[in-house]
Amino acid sequence: KYKKTKGFFYDLLENHRSPLKRYFDFFMIFLVLTTVFILIYETKNELSPWINIYEDIAIFIFIFEWLVRLWIVSDFHIDIIENYEEN
Repeated sequence: KYKKTKGFFYDLLENHRSPLKRYFDFFMIFLVLTTVFILIYETKNELSPWINIYEDIAIFIFIFEWLVRLWIVSDFHIDIIENYEEN
């Protein structure tokens, strides 16, 4: 179950052949662009509280993605060694 979960997140974040990666990339680009727009907008205007909540959620998603990427590559060398030993 551990390898299956890790494989799912690898496909989502790194596998260019996975159809899920495309949707995830579009979502992340949208999230980046909206947070940048909010940052620019808030220099001259006051934001409503729900926009601050949106920013907090976006920050959580960015941190979660970063941590999952670290988790994916954390023991990737073990898979490489196992593949090398099998061949």
